[in-house]
Amino acid sequence: VGKANYRYFFRTMLSITTLLFVHGSILLAIIIDIFVGSGKTQARTEEWFQRDATIPIVTVCAIFLLFDLACFSLMFQLLIFHLKLQHEGLTTYAYIVRDNQRRREKTKADNELAAKRAQEIQRATESGRSCYRWKLEVGGFLRSTCGVELCDPLRVSQTQART
Repeated sequence: VGKANYRYFFRTMLSITTLLFVHGSILLAIIIDIFVGSGKTQARTEEWFQRDATIPIVTVCAIFLLFDLACFSLMFQLLIFHLKLQHEGLTTYAYIVRDNQRRREKTKADNELAAKRAQEIQRATESGRSCYRWKLEVGGFLRSTCGVELCDPLRVSQTQART
């Protein structure tokens, strides 16, 4: 977006988010009024369309309401993201660079851990420590599949070595 246009971009996001919220609220109010209200809305639709159009109107309103909810959630997420960037004093580009650096560091640490795991499994196999080997394999599986680090003997031994 750039520094010169960021203020306009942010205001546009805020306006669109507000518009989607108001539009969704009105659609929800129409749907509720048709089913729970005094019947004036239903009478106006019958007068306008010259027949009972309750089902088509509720269907169209519900479809637009779902569309509004999807768009609102995406715009709200984008708005919160940019509020967070403003709070941290970052540009979008600086955030992307920082995020890529973090990912590279995490990948490097994961690769080092995988290499250490392979060495430890080899040592456990050679020394006949099948239970420890099993712990290493299960710990690696749980870490890679579920993100659970508690059962990983390598992580426990690394934190013990630091303290």
